[in-house]
Amino acid sequence: MTEGEVCRGESTYPQLQAGFRFLLVGHPRNDFNQEYVITSVEHQGSSKSYRNTFTCIPSNLLFRPSPATPRPVVTGVVPGIVVGPPGEVKHVDQFGRVRVQFPWRNPSLTNKTAGDVGWVRVAQLATGNGTSAMWIPEINDEVVVAFEHGNPNRPVVLGSMWNGKDLSPTQQPPNKFLPLFQSRSPTGTLNEILFDPPHAHDRLIIRSRP
Repeated sequence: MTEGEVCRGESTYPQLQAGFRFLLVGHPRNDFNQEYVITSVEHQGSSKSYRNTFTCIPSNLLFRPSPATPRPVVTGVVPGIVVGPPGEVKHVDQFGRVRVQFPWRNPSLTNKTAGDVGWVRVAQLATGNGTSAMWIPEINDEVVVAFEHGNPNRPVVLGSMWNGKDLSPTQQPPNKFLPLFQSRSPTGTLNEILFDPPHAHDRLIIRSRP
């Protein structure tokens, strides 16, 4: 329904109220002669006179009143925990989305596999055609989540964070110039790409270890 489909009129019929239907006849424009549904009425009267003004729409249109409660908005970013089935390292769908549990939900009421809001998209370094990157957070990773236009039904994982439980694999701050990419296989093997500029000769280390 658009604003152009809302009609306005006035009458002296005091029983008129929202939800009533009426048939308009005799209008100079034949396409206006049809059945309408009253959507709102404003009554005005005194001891000597009465009138009302009303809005209506064609009865073949579906009327959806504006929600009385504003849509909730989530501002800023929030932490979340990636969840999934027991025994799995990573849990994704065909689009690379993950499930997330948020801190405001009672853990006992949260489905540890389904999360709180269904599948959540994960931001990547690049997502172009032929210039792409793919990095999926693991189950139990803490992630940073934002919400598209503040809509709580449109979450996006922006990245991951270390915390008191999961610490950086390199000691800080001594290794602040030691970039590291690390991934764990389903068997528990760690695969690493390590840039080692502090070494006497700059080197790139690619290795797997238990």
